[in-house]
Amino acid sequence: MRGSRPRPVLVSICLAAALGGCGGSSAPAGPGGSTAASTTVAAAIERAPRAQVVRRCDAHHTGVGFGGVTAESRRHALRVGPLSLGSLRTIEPPQLAGLGAGHQRNYPLESIAVIDAGAVATIAVPASERRFVGLIYDQGKFRADGRYRVRDLDWVVRFEACKDTGFNHGLSQYDGGIVVAGRRCFHLDFWTAPRSPRVRRTVPGDRPCVPGAATP
Repeated sequence: MRGSRPRPVLVSICLAAALGGCGGSSAPAGPGGSTAASTTVAAAIERAPRAQVVRRCDAHHTGVGFGGVTAESRRHALRVGPLSLGSLRTIEPPQLAGLGAGHQRNYPLESIAVIDAGAVATIAVPASERRFVGLIYDQGKFRADGRYRVRDLDWVVRFEACKDTGFNHGLSQYDGGIVVAGRRCFHLDFWTAPRSPRVRRTVPGDRPCVPGAATP
């Protein structure tokens, strides 16, 4: 992916093909993309939580990457509404083993966020899982060695895409990823409008998830 790139080398568990080459980009899944991960939609309409980090687009598209969207990246991306997160749809439990279980600092799972032009979306780690899962989309926190402590990271991030549909084929891309302390499943919550149903996804999405328990 060209454009904004973090200094740390995010761990390549993303699979080169999944992101069109690690350091490339993720992209929206196809029409059936949302079926690969378990989904819970909250019964009540609720407001998205206040974001600790907001990734925006200015007139010069500063901080927004472009390029690298492929059919393969779409197949591997987890999509919720206008937002997709690279590699999360098809990641398998063994791929989580390399994230640094038992170490103070852990390598992140690279998961580039791609959002449709003009859209706004929020992702959050559930409060009960923030001890062992963190989001690294704040460019100010990118580390040269690519290793992070969950306690130093964020749990709520909002993406505000560029409104120009002519830029990057109508897609805004933001470098970053997810740090998981050990080989375990986790949940992410999504809001795709200021007031909308919360959508919860499980990663990996092919089995029941007990947060905090080791993934077989």
